[in-house]
Amino acid sequence: MSGWLVVIALVGGVNAARLAPVLPRGDRTVGERVAVGGLGALLACAVLGVLVAAGDATASWLDVSAPTFAVAAGLVLVLGAIAQAVRVPRAEPSLPGRQAAVVPVAVPFVLRPDLGLVCLAAGASDTGLAATVGLVLAVTSVVAAAAIDVDGVRGRVVRWTAWGLGVATIAAGIAITVDGVLAV
Repeated sequence: MSGWLVVIALVGGVNAARLAPVLPRGDRTVGERVAVGGLGALLACAVLGVLVAAGDATASWLDVSAPTFAVAAGLVLVLGAIAQAVRVPRAEPSLPGRQAAVVPVAVPFVLRPDLGLVCLAAGASDTGLAATVGLVLAVTSVVAAAAIDVDGVRGRVVRWTAWGLGVATIAAGIAITVDGVLAV
């Protein structure tokens, strides 16, 4: 599995541009929104980082080869990206104050099964460094999305960016699947 595909899969899978309109806003200042978005993304990516570290051990425990793991991760990523493209995100009820970093930012926005499987596959295929880079970029993109005002022209740019990241995620999932099939 290519490191570039892992980075694209993680950044596109999080798709912060898609989340920008539904991140907790309310009467929060920009600084509070950035703190909530950044903390939530950081918590979720820390869990995903643990999955990267456990990828090789998990593959051994399940008696699954790294290419087979990549095929599964690619297929689940494609299905998750298609589901995101079809379903418009809606604002989730959030916990009060900074607790909103846990719900809805960390769970269900960033910490999702498709990204978890990509992280496990990346750890099993020795692309852990690329996965770490992808997770750092994902946190950065969520922080930027929390700071962006999504009204007017910026809103259209955010929607087009979300669409492009969705397409990139589908393409990365297909490429990861094909790469895994060819490696078997």
